Amino acid sequence: MDGFTDAPQPTPVEQPAPQQIDDQGVDMPDGGVRYRLRQPVQAPGPKGIAEVTEIVCRRPTGMDILQVGNPVLFDPGRAQITHDIEKMPLMIFRLSSVTPAVLGKMTSEDLTGLFWAVTRFFLPPVGSI
Repeated sequence: MDGFTDAPQPTPVEQPAPQQIDDQGVDMPDGGVRYRLRQPVQAPGPKGIAEVTEIVCRRPTGMDILQVGNPVLFDPGRAQITHDIEKMPLMIFRLSSVTPAVLGKMTSEDLTGLFWAVTRFFLPPVGSI
């Protein structure tokens, strides 16, 4: 009751807080990932040049993998994970709003960090192999 009517008031639903997955990547409530750039880049935007400080990637769908391929190669026998350098940028373009110009201007540390932030989407679930 709100003091003005006798109607019960809805109980607020608490949204889950994003979970930190490393010092840069943050899990989003919708399952995506937000990666904060260590060094922002300047890139063309709808209103001219804009500073890009983070990249948000949605959770991939099966169609994303069918059309681009899996950008992460996993060898469980050797416990080795490798990024397919041709497929990973294409996948990031699909999952975010970044352009090739943005990825090309990123530092090597940020580009590698972004690759690792989305890697978990392309590995088998723990215990499935």
